[in-house]
Amino acid sequence: MIEKIRAEGFQTRNDLNYFLTELKESEPWLYSYYAKMLQMISTQVAGAQKSLKELDKKGYKTGTLRFARDCDFCTFIYNQAGFYILDRKLQLSKIGKIHSIFHRHTQGDIKQVSVTKSKSGKWYCSIICHIDVEMPKINFAKSVGVDVGIKNFAYDSDGFATPNPLNLKKMLNPLARA
Repeated sequence: MIEKIRAEGFQTRNDLNYFLTELKESEPWLYSYYAKMLQMISTQVAGAQKSLKELDKKGYKTGTLRFARDCDFCTFIYNQAGFYILDRKLQLSKIGKIHSIFHRHTQGDIKQVSVTKSKSGKWYCSIICHIDVEMPKINFAKSVGVDVGIKNFAYDSDGFATPNPLNLKKMLNPLARA
């Protein structure tokens, strides 16, 4: 299977998903993983192939994709379905309920959940939500030009000057101590 991908070169996401169904037939242990999660891996591989192809077109020296070692790539993504949050627990399909600590409340519809294992061995989750917020209208009639100065930090076209914060002078003693 993998030799077939290497021999044919660039594969589309649909081709990789088709290879995935063939691979699942020959490797039954893949059925213990959520199908959307496996499809997201094929999406990532297709995106990486596309990026390499674009870099090659622009004249950069590129190689081929290499397999990541087990410790190099510790992320999986649930896209569109297979997850929900209830009572401070993250429910992932085919994994189960995971007690979670959220640093902020989720708003809107959850679209994607990325779970990553850090080098220290801790697991982190990134949740992408879709929020319907109307963007404020920008009034270009009251535009202001900003210029960086030497004596003051910035000047604007309305005549206001922002004083220099003197960051270097404030940090000289802590830098000398360090």
